[in-house]
Amino acid sequence: MAENRTLSSDSGPRAGPPQARGRSPETSGFRIRTMRVETDFRRTTYRLERKERDDYASMLWNAMRLERKPKVAIRDVVGANLDNAVDYVHEGSFKETMDYYSRKSDSRELIQVLRFYCAYLLPQARREMVPEKQLFLLFKVVDFARTIVQYSSFAVSRDAETLVWGIFYDLGMQQPKVFGKYMDTEKAIYNMMKRLQVAPLDHATRMQLAEQMIRQTSFFDALVQYQYLLERFPRVHREDDARRGRVYILIGDIFQGLSQYAEGGTIRYTDARKMRNFIERYNRSYARRGRGLPTIAGAQESQLKRTERALRAIANEWYLQAMPVRAVGAKPITEVVFRVGANHMKDGQAKEALKILREGYPYWLRVPESAEFLPDRIEYLSLIVAAAVRSKQRGAADWANREMRDHESKLRELQDYRNRVDSLRDTWQVGDELEV
Repeated sequence: MAENRTLSSDSGPRAGPPQARGRSPETSGFRIRTMRVETDFRRTTYRLERKERDDYASMLWNAMRLERKPKVAIRDVVGANLDNAVDYVHEGSFKETMDYYSRKSDSRELIQVLRFYCAYLLPQARREMVPEKQLFLLFKVVDFARTIVQYSSFAVSRDAETLVWGIFYDLGMQQPKVFGKYMDTEKAIYNMMKRLQVAPLDHATRMQLAEQMIRQTSFFDALVQYQYLLERFPRVHREDDARRGRVYILIGDIFQGLSQYAEGGTIRYTDARKMRNFIERYNRSYARRGRGLPTIAGAQESQLKRTERALRAIANEWYLQAMPVRAVGAKPITEVVFRVGANHMKDGQAKEALKILREGYPYWLRVPESAEFLPDRIEYLSLIVAAAVRSKQRGAADWANREMRDHESKLRELQDYRNRVDSLRDTWQVGDELEV
């Protein structure tokens, strides 16, 4: 079936948002247009909940389940008459449904369920008058639409992205101070998704798409695009595989950035929502047996610290994959090694930090000793000193201290030389002005 390419049945983004008709988004909720793609979702998933009910009611199904009550049912969320008001309490039911259908061999069944939920939640979001509740429903639709992209062919779905773009367009036009930047970023994502729908092997556009998704704080969706690229890049010798090396670093940056959300044992509500969404989808899609990320359901300090450590550990794994790829460049590799060492230090693993930092130090020999890079080199050496002191390795600490003093002296010389040059330049400028 051909995908729909129009945002709305009556107007598109160029025509501007619908008139508010006396409703203020700050007090009465946002006005969200009806989109053609939403109508198509509703038409193609008509009576899906009844089909699922009939499957559960079959004699063979109940025999296979030993006549136990089904754990997963769309009707648990929407009700027998499609009149349930979805609320925060339904998060668990959504997760069970997603877990069940994502295990099926045919991803089209999951996509149909996701389309059904999108078409069910959007009308309820339009009727909702409380902005906080309305945003919850709208962002659930965005999450489901993004998941459709993940499970679609070539990790691209123009229909799903049209739905997301329409939502952010209306939010951004009605509250530009809050959602304006997200609207602009989503427009760029929409245009790139259109291009990838036609040319899915355009790796440069997909890299840009992942970068825009990170700007949009859609971290897991960026991870999906990066994983797609890793599977499609042509195989070359590991040391020369610069494209894969850069993607390894970018994926590590995603986990590193998420780990900083929970630093200090506290987390903001909006950040907690993003992290829960990321953890749930990551554990469902990419976590190896026994290697899933700890959940933060209660947002307790101990849970947050466990999650923070797990995120740093995964970031280290991706960073270390980039370390042997010399084609990435010496300076980016030194930055990666520094992050790995700093992560080990935060987790109280001084010996591991010292080992990786010393292994990565030879890369500094290929970095120019300029005023631009010497401060980073001194910071790197100071971390080696801290790791050596904490692990009680005096020889390593003495060596790093000597190296650090030498480079601090070189940096002072370069700075003095630059100051003299600047002073002479100012003197010449003053002399020229006097002659004039």
